[in-house]
Amino acid sequence: MVVLSPEHLLVAHDDVTNLRVAYGLIARYCPRSRLRRAMLERIQDDLWLTITVGVRDTEEMLRYRFAPEAEPALQDLIGAMFSAETASAGQDLS
Repeated sequence: MVVLSPEHLLVAHDDVTNLRVAYGLIARYCPRSRLRRAMLERIQDDLWLTITVGVRDTEEMLRYRFAPEAEPALQDLIGAMFSAETASAGQDLS
């Protein structure tokens, strides 16, 4: 799951190692001010979201795989990442 809050981009994963109990955990936390670029790329049957985050002259690329059906929601998320109007609203992509 990718969640865009007014201040942060959060990437969460489900931990289902125990069949009776499932947990979610934040795998990545990125302040919105550190987001540089985001793009979608189709590779065979997968859709990849690539997010570039950075501080000063240092950048890191984060890649996450999604089902192709998630493309419209991911396009909205990318638009919201860099829109000043949505910086106060937040957005959730499960």
